Amino acid sequence: MPIARGSARRPLPVLGAVRPPGRTLVGLAAAGVFLATLVDALRHPPAGWELSVLKAAQRVEPPGIGEALEASDLLTDSSGAVVMWAIVSLAFAAARWWWPLIAALALPLGGVVNEGIGIWLVTRARPHSPELARGSLNWEERSYPSGHVTGAVLLYGLLFLVAGRLRRRWQRVAVRSASAVVMAVTGFDRLWGGAHWPTDVLGSYALGTLLLVFLVVGCARLRREVPLLAAVAAAIAIRLASAPAGAVESRRVTPTLAASARLAARGLALLAADPPLAAASTGSVRQRVPAVSSAA
Repeated sequence: MPIARGSARRPLPVLGAVRPPGRTLVGLAAAGVFLATLVDALRHPPAGWELSVLKAAQRVEPPGIGEALEASDLLTDSSGAVVMWAIVSLAFAAARWWWPLIAALALPLGGVVNEGIGIWLVTRARPHSPELARGSLNWEERSYPSGHVTGAVLLYGLLFLVAGRLRRRWQRVAVRSASAVVMAVTGFDRLWGGAHWPTDVLGSYALGTLLLVFLVVGCARLRREVPLLAAVAAAIAIRLASAPAGAVESRRVTPTLAASARLAARGLALLAADPPLAAASTGSVRQRVPAVSSAA
């Protein structure tokens, strides 16, 4: 994944081009939809209109749709999602895109949240109506939320955002288009196959979006603290390296601590060199860092 020329000079967001006010509005909207569908799933059985929506979705029968949806399902089911997550993480590491890599490594936490809601909160059963052409064959798993949809939004939504780092426009368009298609098709697939109710799918889109916003905001805030942390680690390394020799235990421990501090400072320096959220967030700190970190 080549990085655009001049990316070191041109400030880029940590995970995409969405500005903070946009993140806030998207997060609030997603939270509202998620809470509404969660309360509905907790208090009421699926409404009659949901069965009608499922029946309408299952009447969509163009040639080859079953095979196409089965192929797309390979990208979001348990094994396929893990494989794609590993490929994406390795690609970020190879490109030295450290903040996207950190975000990708945190994605499994979203699966824990999704699974916890289904196990501890919602007891809604999956669709098993005889009126459906296809229904769920799983009589034990809960219906809300859909792990396929939540996972698709997290993984492919992250890809959609990070695609802004790609050098060529056609690459950005290709990755974003493919990511959007996978996210959209995953929701329709869950309805077409009768695996979830419509509000399950809607709530899962909202949950995935909300978790992704939390991830973006968390990375942005952490990114602002990295230059200062790098300076502190470098200062600690310098202080330990120049400490006078003391007892035998001190002579053994101090070099190890100094090496660890230098390693931490270098790692944090790599994170600080990755495109920041905004130029103003680290510019004033970076001017104070080089003299200290270079000595480490």
